[in-house]
Amino acid sequence: DEMFALIQSSDSSAVIAATQYGLLKSTDFGSTWTEIELVTSPGQVTIHAVGMDPSNPDTLFYAVNATFYRSLDGGGTWNTERLSTARVPQVLLVDPEDVSVLYIGVASAEK
Repeated sequence: DEMFALIQSSDSSAVIAATQYGLLKSTDFGSTWTEIELVTSPGQVTIHAVGMDPSNPDTLFYAVNATFYRSLDGGGTWNTERLSTARVPQVLLVDPEDVSVLYIGVASAEK
């Protein structure tokens, strides 16, 4: 189950790409990319959802099957938390009015 997503800061100064190999960051509109250091090795887990504080691109989030990751320093360090659902996360969104609120959308239950 491969995933590819792009997110960017509100001033377009940073673009993050979530790929099957991990997270990549560009600060020059995609001309060059640098790898963001993750807790897991590249390709070890599938990143299902990625998010960023649009006004602070150093605040990053991503989710895999059962775990949520948050970095406040651009990926220098990560905090992890178990997700309170067995459903697969599909999307992360930082509330534009209150950046302390994060929405996580999950896949519907299998029938």
